[in-house]
Amino acid sequence: IMETDTEEKLCAELEKASSLKTVSGAGHIIPNLKSKDKLIDIIVQFYVLVRTRSAYERFKDGLKTLNVLDSMVWNPRFVCGVECESPVLLKDIIVFATGLDDIPALGFSPSPTLEFNEGKEDTNMVLQMTNTCYNILRIPLVKSYKIFKDSMEFGLLNSAGFGRV
Repeated sequence: IMETDTEEKLCAELEKASSLKTVSGAGHIIPNLKSKDKLIDIIVQFYVLVRTRSAYERFKDGLKTLNVLDSMVWNPRFVCGVECESPVLLKDIIVFATGLDDIPALGFSPSPTLEFNEGKEDTNMVLQMTNTCYNILRIPLVKSYKIFKDSMEFGLLNSAGFGRV
């Protein structure tokens, strides 16, 4: 769509992406070269922000466990009411769970998922595990917050470079 230079080419490309145009809320805009930039803005905003919103909200809900999200919002280096700092940042968690250094412009595919190991086959698990192909972060359920914090920090900070040559 961005590379079109005539109205005919623009209409042809928009025809190919008609469902995306409709879903993004750009269906009411009459396609012409004058409205092309507005169409692109609406479609990109939908694809980057709206389409990934539910995955983002589920990820936030997972971080609310043990008040991790509140602590991260209040101070990214503050750890859940324990008067100490943690070197772990949200970016470290995203890199560990997905294998990506940055959030993709078009969102994650598949959406990130947070799983807990309670009742799973390996109940002795103390360190978190991840499946970066499916963006799944598996969190151990442990007896105390200190064990959780220590194991999360150890696992996240000692996995740098995983999968990189």
